[in-house]
Amino acid sequence: MSRPESFRELDAVYAFYNPESTRGMPLKSRLEEEFSDKIGYPPVVFIESPDPSIEDTDDFYHEIFGDSGKRLGAGFIGGDGSPYFFVRYLQNPNTNVTVSETPLWVPGGGSSDNLTHIVTAKKDHVTPENVLLNGAIEQFYPVKATISPPESKKEEINALTILGFGSTALSAGELNHPDHRDSWTRRNVPYGDYIVDPFAAVRGMMKSRIFGVEDAEGRLQEYYELMFINGPYAARGVLQAPEIKLSGPAREIDIRRFAHIFHKLIGLRLEPYTPLRVGHNLDHEKQLWFRTLEPLFVQADGEHEVFKIDNITEPIPADSEVTVGRADRSVRIFANVPNL
Repeated sequence: MSRPESFRELDAVYAFYNPESTRGMPLKSRLEEEFSDKIGYPPVVFIESPDPSIEDTDDFYHEIFGDSGKRLGAGFIGGDGSPYFFVRYLQNPNTNVTVSETPLWVPGGGSSDNLTHIVTAKKDHVTPENVLLNGAIEQFYPVKATISPPESKKEEINALTILGFGSTALSAGELNHPDHRDSWTRRNVPYGDYIVDPFAAVRGMMKSRIFGVEDAEGRLQEYYELMFINGPYAARGVLQAPEIKLSGPAREIDIRRFAHIFHKLIGLRLEPYTPLRVGHNLDHEKQLWFRTLEPLFVQADGEHEVFKIDNITEPIPADSEVTVGRADRSVRIFANVPNL
């Protein structure tokens, strides 16, 4: 079966939506109407996203994509890490290679927004259907963290745009907490998430502490945050790095102290215009290895429930070996911007 290169070459697109998404649901309703009478195009089928806290998402996606024998696409509307869990399924070595090439469409909403801004031309930010209708299918490599705890099985985490150890993981936990997600302002005030989310993120950052790791040379390294950026836009634009492309390589960003955050963020934004260099590149050969010296929280694409022991979200245990590098498989995605 030939690999599809456009929307018209697909048999269908399954668009997964989060019913709790404040801005995702209005977008879903509009897109559902938009595609209801598209003659000459494959159907777009809207399906509620699985709940990663109670469902095996790999099994959920495998039932749809694994044995279909069709050329399918996958869309994501709303948050709660939906793209993250689907890409985890694609990167699973047990997933058929043909299925692993399923192209993604990211109209936006929640944790999809980072990718939406990267792959969508500015003129189409309010009409993301144009990316599916007229865009090309490009490819990129996620960032992969391989975690080997001392007393449990190895785990792999694949992040599309951002992987963070330390403060961003605690911020993600605050942002994803039910009390925050259900706040009156967030649900009832237009763009209320932009009002209350920064306070939740800072609350998480204030809970974070400097952590130590042992590097590949046996030296002690201390960080407030160790993150890896895989594109020019993350964290709803708080992180903007024009020099970092989704097509790679990803960039390591180390923040040693809370007071260094703004210096690093400004450095990333100004990098095209100044000689300031931030972090090291990760390509298909370059990897970063470290050993944890204390429990350490991790987040990927704003999802904090990515590392589990016996199906329970936990910090990475002390004395775990962590290797960060490029993912084994590329991910295909609809885009209509040059120089992805």
